[in-house]
Parts: sequence; C-alpha cells; structure tokens
Amino acid sequence: MTTYKDYADAFLCFQNDPELEEVLDPYSGFAPKLKEICLQSKEDTDDADEQLLYTMEANTWSLLQAVIPARKTLPAATTRARSLHPYTPPSTLSQSIINASPFLNELIVLREWLQESAPDPTFPEATTSYWNFTKHRINQAARSAGEARTGLVKEMDPDAVTRGQLAPEDMEFEKHFCQCLYTFIRAGKFEDAYHLCHRTQQPWRAASIRGSKIFSWQTLSTEETDKGDADGEDDMLPWRGTRKRNLWKSSCIRAALNQSLPNHDRILFAALAPSNQSSNILRSACRTFHDHLWAALSVTCEEKISMELAKIPSFWEGTIDRPVPWLTEEEQDAEDDEWTAEQQTALQGLENIRVEEGPKSDHPFHHTQIRVMLDQTASVFDTFALGLTRGLYPQEVLPPYIRFFTHLALYYKMISLPVPPDSVQVILEAYLSVLESTGHNELIALYAAALGDNAITRYAAFLVHSGIQSNLADRRGALNQARQHGLDVDRVALGELPTFGLPQPPTDAQTLLLRSIEWTTFNEATYESALEQANVIFRYFLAMGLPSHGQTLLAVLPLDLVRMADTEHVHYRQFFSLWQLLDTATTELSKLQRHAKEAISAYHEVLADTRTVALKLLTSDWMIPEGEVKPEVGMDMARIRKIYIPEVVIRLHALLYASRAFVQEALPALLELTNTIADSRYRLYDDFGDRLPTYLNLVRQAVLATLENGGADPFRMLA
Repeated sequence: MTTYKDYADAFLCFQNDPELEEVLDPYSGFAPKLKEICLQSKEDTDDADEQLLYTMEANTWSLLQAVIPARKTLPAATTRARSLHPYTPPSTLSQSIINASPFLNELIVLREWLQESAPDPTFPEATTSYWNFTKHRINQAARSAGEARTGLVKEMDPDAVTRGQLAPEDMEFEKHFCQCLYTFIRAGKFEDAYHLCHRTQQPWRAASIRGSKIFSWQTLSTEETDKGDADGEDDMLPWRGTRKRNLWKSSCIRAALNQSLPNHDRILFAALAPSNQSSNILRSACRTFHDHLWAALSVTCEEKISMELAKIPSFWEGTIDRPVPWLTEEEQDAEDDEWTAEQQTALQGLENIRVEEGPKSDHPFHHTQIRVMLDQTASVFDTFALGLTRGLYPQEVLPPYIRFFTHLALYYKMISLPVPPDSVQVILEAYLSVLESTGHNELIALYAAALGDNAITRYAAFLVHSGIQSNLADRRGALNQARQHGLDVDRVALGELPTFGLPQPPTDAQTLLLRSIEWTTFNEATYESALEQANVIFRYFLAMGLPSHGQTLLAVLPLDLVRMADTEHVHYRQFFSLWQLLDTATTELSKLQRHAKEAISAYHEVLADTRTVALKLLTSDWMIPEGEVKPEVGMDMARIRKIYIPEVVIRLHALLYASRAFVQEALPALLELTNTIADSRYRLYDDFGDRLPTYLNLVRQAVLATLENGGADPFRMLA
C-alpha cells in the first residue's frame, strides 16, 4: 500500500462522527495511527530527505497526541501547594505546583516529548579502569623516581583536572564520555546515565546524576508509591532522592560557570541542573531546533518550580520560618497567568532562532510544533495556505506538506477544534489535486466529502476532467464512491455534471460537413447559400446533441453574414453565445477560492451576464418559427427547443446553486428563475417533458438550502 492509501484508511476509521475518546486514544487514536504510518514509511524508503520529513511529521503527530487530550478534557481538582503542611516532601510540593499551573503542566509534557523524540544516546568505548593511561604514567614516574610529564596530575581524585592535565588518551575519553552522558540527559534517561557511570568506574559522576532526583518520603506524602522508580539502593530507606537538592543544584551551577573546568564537563552540569545562570552554557551544546527548544523548556520548568518552592514554608527546603503572603486563589491564578504570558512570548521567540544542524526554525513542521505548543494552530493553516497560493514551497516536498496539513485540519474537525475555513478549503483543494496527479482517483470522493458546501461541485469537476467517463463500469463505480462517503449522488450526476459530457472530436463525416460550407463563405455572392446551409448544419448538430460542433461552425462563418441573418440564424447565435457563457462561468467557478476576493468579484460579473443572457433567451420565442416553414424544419426546431430549454435551465440552476458560497444573490436568483419557468406567459414547463421531475427535485434541494443558516421561511430572501 502507498502512504496515501494508508492515510486514507486511517481517516476512514474516524470519518463518521467518532467518539472523542476514540480519536484521542493514546494507542489507536488518529494521531498515533498517522505517527505509525510515518515511521513505517521512513523504514520503507532509502531517501535521506524523505526519511527526515517522515521523522519530523511523526514527531509532530506525537506532539499532538501529547498535548491535545489534556486540552480536550476537564482538569482534575488540585490541592494548592501553599495549603499543604510544612513537612510535605518536595516531590509532593513540586507535583502540586505543576498541577496548579496548566501551562507549566503542559511544558513538562512538552519537555518529555522532546526527550522521547531525541536521537538515541551514544555509548562510550569500553574501558577496564578509571583514567588508565594517566594512572600508568603516574606509576611509571614513581617507579623511575623521575618527574612526571609537565602539567600531568599527581593525584587521581575527580577534582584533579582542576589542578593539572590528564594523559591525552584519558582527556579524549573524558570528553567523549561526557558527550555521551549529555545525550542520555538530553533523552531524559537519567537512570541509564547513572548505571553507565558505574560501569565505567566513575561512581562520583553517578552520584552527581543521582542528585537530580527530587526528595520524596511516602509516609509524609499524599502520593501513591511508584514501585517502578525504585532501585536496590533506596529500597531499604523510607525516603528517596536528594535531601539537600538546593545545595546540589547550586553546586552544579557553580561547576557549569567554572571556566577552569573542561567545556564538556560544564555542559553536562548545565544540563543536569538547568538554570538562568547557566543557560548560555547549555545553549552552546544545542545544534538542532529541538535541542534549543529542550534547553529553553528545561530552564523554564526548573526555574518555575524552584521559584514556587521558595515561596512555600518547607522544612525540607529550609524555609519553614519564612513568612508567606496570603493570596486568594484568584490572585494566585492571576500570578500564574502573568507568568504564562511571559513564557509564551519567550517560546514564540524561538521561531526565529538560528540552528547549526538540521532543518531551520521556520520549517513548516517546526512552525507547526511551536504553534501547537502555543495553542495557536489556526495561524498555521493561514500561513501554509498563503504559501500555497504564492508558490513559496519547493515542488518536490509540497505533496507531503499538503498531505500533513490536510489531515491536521481533518483531525481538528474530528475533535471540534476551530480551523479557518477559507484556508482549510485551499489546502483540501490542493490535496485533491495531489491525489489526482498521483493517480489515487479512488480516494477523491473520501476527501472531497470534507469540503462541505463545495464537496459536490469539486467531485463533479473531477469526474468531468478525468477520463473516468470512457467506461460505464468506472463511471458507476465513481458514483458509488460518492454515495459511500455521504455525497448526494443525484446532485453529482444531474445537478453539477453537464448533460452533454466532454466535447468529442468530429467524425470524418462531420468534419466533411463542417468544411463543405467554407466554399460558400469566400464571396459575398454566395452568402445567402452559406446562411441557408449553416442553418441546416446547426439544426443537425443541435438535434444530435453536439453543440460544440455547432460552435466550431459558428467560428468559421464571416461576421458580415449577420446582416443577412434570418430569425432562425439569430436564435442559433443567441444560443451559442449563452452556451459559451455557461461554459466560462462553470470553469471560473471551479477555480474560485474563498480568499481570492478579486476573482470572486470578477466572477460576480460573469454570473450576472450569464443569467441576463439566459433569461433573455428563455423569455423570448427561441426556436419558435416565424411564419411558414417546411414541416421538417419546424419539427427539427421543436426538437431542439425541447432538448435545450431544459438543458439551459438545469445548467443555469446548477451554476447558481453551486455559486451560493461565493455570491450572496445566487439563491434568490435561482428562486426567481423557478418563477420564470412556472410563468404561464412563457410556458417553459411544456418543453421539459420527462426532465421536469429532475428539475423539480433540484428546486426542492435549493429550497432546503435556503434554510441552511436558520429560519423557517425559505422564501424570505425574495421579500
């Protein structure tokens, strides 16, 4: 299966008003399904650029699954940290602080998402002992009673690097080892980093990493015991974590700011205890957009929790005697709202940050991720739709972008989140074009149904412009697909598609007929014969249902012939002028986009001209002979009138009905057309024959459409 088909299958699972819980399910929901499709597609391709796009899209769907469910559910009742007793462990206080601030809670989730989507950590080379080469050189110097190499450390304690240098091999190992530990911290795998330090004979680094664990004591806490976080060392103790974490944190910050330490050590300490003071050190290790985002969120979360803990009387934080100003819940909420606004502004500023590796910060997926975090996704659709219309995206990556934004819009519609309708219309139209160009015609109806008011018009246009009409079975299958996806098959087949189908090239006999009249158009002396012969050929082509051949004939007739034209010939010219206007208006309508105000304004004029010419033809004695004519001529003209009066009415009706999304006056004009048909002065209803039920059904649908925006009187717009 192709990726397009996989996406369509996922969409089909949630097409018919799914329950919110089904769409947001963490395992079988819409976003997890698309994430799995992206990851599988990444495995199936060897193209590095495609793999990168699939990875970024998978990460974006993972982000949506991380934040959207919480936004769509009511938050649970929480206990304010300031209302807890002074002996409450810091872990419980921290969780209460997080729960009381929706934005901080979301930032924690975002940080976890960035850790989960981080590259896999790297492992150092195997080693059998601690600073093996340095130890060997110190021992060698001691045995030979000579001096060690200038600058070489004389002791093996962890702080020895501040007093001298290690052997070059150990210096290189330390640098690589710290970089490996940083990748573990970046991925949120603190426990793995802790055990790695023990395996490499560096327990002091393990202790530094273990210091990040916040102090908890189950007996004094309201939280349930997390058995999964226990390890053998702590199982014998009633408490876990770092008792004096503030001291540990300040030590990490001082180490990160210590310029005498190697840069890789400083970066590691800055990552262990993110803070405003050491943020520059941490950012120096960031290479990708997600690295910068993770560093910023880590600092923000750590600083917010520390700031709130400092305001609470706590025995464990050493602030039990600190007076705390009494604030109402409203004042605390206002305080949190102010902080949230500041952090949102800071987060928005990351859209312009410079990166050294990977896609830039303004990449469509990165831009989407930031806007999802800020809960400002509507602007994403507007930006992408504008870029589509202006051709700002490279053609080779445009289909994956369109596919993603199409399904993002459908996802938001499933869960009743607002999307800008005009921009989404542009994106969905573009995706239908992508499906057509890639040969996925069987998926057109599924996605066309998501277009709302324009669904039938767009699907009908697809059927007209595709080659699907050449085979009856294919045509029937296309209409069945429309029915399966909720489209009105009658409107697709009758109301929108032209009855005469696509123009067909003339046969050899018809070409001979068209060319035969040319000999009588070169000289004015033969114009009378040309006029008579032209009328005969017009009658033949129109009676045969071939108006396009009649238009071809009209194009070769000299304009001077009009001066000699009889009433019948004038009627033909009047008809072909209207037929051309109907074709032009239908084509222009298929190109309209809701945001294209100039095109819509121009279309208003085209539609008005078409309606005016049509009404003039309908209310005149078109194709009714004047005076005596040959019986066979009268019969042909009567036949043509009975074919094309209903056809013109139905085409004009369909055009007005399909234009209602762009032209406010379309529905009133449509109902006025109905009155014209029913007017006994013109007796147009006599020309409909067995097509009258079809037209009446279309009128019924139009009357129902007048009630779309509320109200009980379908004819109020005619008042």
